[in-house]
Amino acid sequence: MSARKRPIPPPEASAPARRETSTVIALAAAIALAVSAAHWPALSAQALALDDDLFVVSNRLVQHPGWESTRRFFSEVTNPSTVSAYYLPLSMTSLMLDWAAGGRPGHLRAFHVTSLALHVLATLLLFLLLLRLFGSAVPAALAALVYGVHPLMVEAVASAGERKTVLATAFAFASVLAHAYFATTRARRWQVVSLACFALALLSKPSALTLPLGLIVLEAWPLRRLSMATVLEKWPFLALSAVSGVISILAVRHTWEFGSLPPLDVPRMLAQVVWLQGFYLGKVFWPAGLSTVYAAPVVYTLTDPAVALPIAGAVLAGVACMVLRHRVPGLLAGGLVALVLLAPTFALLRYSPVIAYDRYLHLPALGLGLALAATLVRVWQWEGVRARLARQVTVLAMLGVALAAGVVTRATWAHWRDTLGLWQHVVRVSPGMPGAWNGLGATYSGLGDSAKAAECFRRAIAADSSYADAQQNLGRELMLLGRMDEALPHLQLALALEPGSAPAAFQLGVAYQRLGRASEAAASFQRSLAIRPDDTAARTRLGAAQAALGRLDEAIATLRWSLSLEPGEPYASLSLATVIERRTGASAEVVQLLQQAIAAKPDWADPFNELAWVLATAADSSLRDPGEALRLSQLALGLTRSPDPSLLDTRAASLAAAGRFAEAAGVAERASVLAHEQSLDSLRADIDRRARLYRRGRPFVQQPASNR
Repeated sequence: MSARKRPIPPPEASAPARRETSTVIALAAAIALAVSAAHWPALSAQALALDDDLFVVSNRLVQHPGWESTRRFFSEVTNPSTVSAYYLPLSMTSLMLDWAAGGRPGHLRAFHVTSLALHVLATLLLFLLLLRLFGSAVPAALAALVYGVHPLMVEAVASAGERKTVLATAFAFASVLAHAYFATTRARRWQVVSLACFALALLSKPSALTLPLGLIVLEAWPLRRLSMATVLEKWPFLALSAVSGVISILAVRHTWEFGSLPPLDVPRMLAQVVWLQGFYLGKVFWPAGLSTVYAAPVVYTLTDPAVALPIAGAVLAGVACMVLRHRVPGLLAGGLVALVLLAPTFALLRYSPVIAYDRYLHLPALGLGLALAATLVRVWQWEGVRARLARQVTVLAMLGVALAAGVVTRATWAHWRDTLGLWQHVVRVSPGMPGAWNGLGATYSGLGDSAKAAECFRRAIAADSSYADAQQNLGRELMLLGRMDEALPHLQLALALEPGSAPAAFQLGVAYQRLGRASEAAASFQRSLAIRPDDTAARTRLGAAQAALGRLDEAIATLRWSLSLEPGEPYASLSLATVIERRTGASAEVVQLLQQAIAAKPDWADPFNELAWVLATAADSSLRDPGEALRLSQLALGLTRSPDPSLLDTRAASLAAAGRFAEAAGVAERASVLAHEQSLDSLRADIDRRARLYRRGRPFVQQPASNR
């Protein structure tokens, strides 16, 4: 091998092995403790952010830990069924394991413990990487410390759905560290380790695919071994990136739930890229007003200070890196590494009200750490009587920066105590941001306050009438408020804006179902299932719609399929039980299905009521149990906030089955009055017919209906 091809360690560095092991261990321990202290509030944080519903709260596979879910995560490559447009099996498996360890919405500690541990690990890996590259422990430690305690790191740790970010970052940092060992030792085992860690990073989050370009930048500086040979060495990394990119493109095509892509606008794209760089730099140096969402400028015009200042900052930073490239080459190298790692998040394929997130800097901050460490190393290279004083002042200054960052980080964590507080903070920071009002509305919806939720969704729509999520959410809340005529246009518009959205099709189907338009409901649920075939909620609703259309055999087949996908699911169990009862009469299977529904959701009155009805009115005398029917009907009434005529109807039938006919007739009269008040004329007629039986001292016995 010629001298030109021989690996050359960075001139600033000596091998990390020459450092005192005890010093490195002590610095690593101090970093771990400081980062843990800054982010310790994570363990009690209970706020749910943007992606948490998709990745955890409503993710059926995560909530059913086991080999089958794991197999699905890894085998659904180009058509992931539970997370649109993403193939990240390692992250989903990690979330599943946290669920198995007890993590739940409202009890997020298990998720946060893992995410915090991964962030601490990534910080330590960054420390070891900078130590390997520069051979100077204190600058490496200071740079890694600032990274670890910076408030921009909070979102990735705080959001359970961002497991993909912290996991991919840890593996990416490990990959770069192993590559640094390979570059300075030429031991092939380190190249294998680096490639394996890169593959794991891609399986955690595909946005890590530009990491090979970052490695090429590092070959130029500080490794100083850039050549055609070292570029060609990256072919396995580039091949993995290409595969990951193709998978991501196919996954987006198969699961894309947004409208059509916007027209190509190159000037806007370029302005957006520069603006984003300046925006993130501003947050790095002055992390005030941090939020889970940031709005993009409506128009990129330099007459708007919100546009001009970030763009000017990005341009000045680029010019400074070029001017100082000989004196402090780490600034340019670090900036380029940050740029290439940030590139997959530039949102060039879709213009959205939200194009910037704190979490997007988690991995690209590798480049910023590199630039900071390189700058600090220059101070450690000074010689003379004042060099020691300069180093001491630098240490104190950097510790002051880290302390200030840690204080801001702790303050940032205060917004993550609960979901309502988080979104109220987001609205205060970005009052004109439709996504902020949509998030606050979703929070009020989860708290059962549909009136406040609807008002928030209206504010989101006022800011952006084409915001499909807000249109859909407003329609759903209006349904809950009983204002169906108002709800339907919003749901129809939501689906028109995002024709590939399974949730929009599902909610529209629910609206049609509540309006009694079973045929249109069935069509909407089928449309939703065409996008997400494994959506048990949509399949269960489809079965109910088929039953309403009299297609009982189809309904039974649909509901059995739904239960095969999610055994014991309470809504599917109840629906199947009622359809079977209608088709062939009560049976042992009907009783078993209702018992499953009660066991799965013991605070839900409907299965209690239905089982009481079966035990009181079954044609098969061996199934009747009047005593148990009385108990269950009383429990059903206790689980409802307001009188329900159908529940009173069941109570009356149970009393009659027990031979208490006078009481049964009195309860039936109350049920009839309520049905009349609620304009339930058909139910009232049935109740009155049964009441006449009770007055004659006869119980009501249900007969099966024939399939039509």
